[in-house]
Amino acid sequence: MAHRGRPPTGEVRRYLRADGTTTFSLRVVAYGERHNLPLGNERDGWNERRAGIELGNVLAQIGAGIWKPPPKRGEFPDQPPTFHEYASMWLKRRAVEGIKDNTRKDYLWQLSNHLLPFLGPYRLDEIGLSLVEQFKDAKLDE
Repeated sequence: MAHRGRPPTGEVRRYLRADGTTTFSLRVVAYGERHNLPLGNERDGWNERRAGIELGNVLAQIGAGIWKPPPKRGEFPDQPPTFHEYASMWLKRRAVEGIKDNTRKDYLWQLSNHLLPFLGPYRLDEIGLSLVEQFKDAKLDE
């Protein structure tokens, strides 16, 4: 279902931090409201070009009617994230905290080759003792 009404608009916003790095975010108007979408800073790999591409992607999703705004402060998403979504956020946070590149690569390999193929599609609230036992049995069968 395509978006109706005014076409979506947006801009890339830049903030110069005290340490000299630039932090990027998007400000978009969609569904009659303004939304601020934090992206990251130069250390995370964000730059003017990448932020512009992300803005184009978000505006295209809004135009197609498939974009969902992030939850507002104090609001919780409708359902918990999948294990894959959570693991991706977890690894991204560890990288930002400054783990070594080899450690990040090892975590990514272990997630990709062991945990995500089995647990990836499950929401966090669906993972319990019986599913963990099924995972262990499957790994032992390998």
